[in-house]
Amino acid sequence: MTYDNSSLTDMHRGIRDTLKKHWWLLMVEGVVLIILGVLAISYPLVATIAVDLYLGWLFLIAGVVGLIALFAAEDIAAFLWTIVTAALAIVLGVLLIWKPATGAMSLTFALSAFFFAEGLFQVITSIAYRKAMPSVWGWMLASGLWSRSS
Repeated sequence: MTYDNSSLTDMHRGIRDTLKKHWWLLMVEGVVLIILGVLAISYPLVATIAVDLYLGWLFLIAGVVGLIALFAAEDIAAFLWTIVTAALAIVLGVLLIWKPATGAMSLTFALSAFFFAEGLFQVITSIAYRKAMPSVWGWMLASGLWSRSS
């Protein structure tokens, strides 16, 4: 199969050349992911605890970053939204890391509560800023409603 190289941009040519040179890395990644998938299916308890710990660290780090971002908030609505979601993420992260077995059992509930709160604040923010962001507030509202319903 031949390609018309004249229609490729420099970026496309760079990507193509890099993939030609390092194709084996993608193959190694695929093999490793297949092995990890088989191990996760073979040892579901270990996989569940590993995912719980991973998500715990993810929430904890996201909450800390959210608190750092809090200092950039210029108005009270953004400040409140950021502090609530950051605090919720930190609490959730600590609980998942501290008690991973218990966290694995209640992870669905915790994630549902987090996404509900995030969606609720997104809906409130979209309504509060509908005049300031007339072209995007509807999308923000739809995203918040989708998060609340999930």
